[in-house]
Amino acid sequence: MKKIFITMILLLMVSSAFASDFTGKISRLTTGYQGRVYAKVDGNHIGASCSTHDSYHFAIDATIERNKIMYSSLLAAFMSNKTVELFGTGTCDTFPTIEDLSYMHILQ
Repeated sequence: MKKIFITMILLLMVSSAFASDFTGKISRLTTGYQGRVYAKVDGNHIGASCSTHDSYHFAIDATIERNKIMYSSLLAAFMSNKTVELFGTGTCDTFPTIEDLSYMHILQ
């Protein structure tokens, strides 16, 4: 049991080591099929290894309750042209070639 626990902790640390983060402005925000939301950011973004999409850098599933708040925050930052700090999960579960957004900050 202890070995399984240690293995799980190591896997979580490895996956988060490849997660991306970005500070800048959102240049494109799109709602899509089945409640998915896609965001493109200005500047150079180096995403997770699964993130190979040219048009978008982060994705969320806005049908999930906790992501509705994040979508609202993304939209507010986009509409007010605020600088944001976005943090990816290191995975591409919402869309196979776009990194999932884990959390964000709206900066002054």
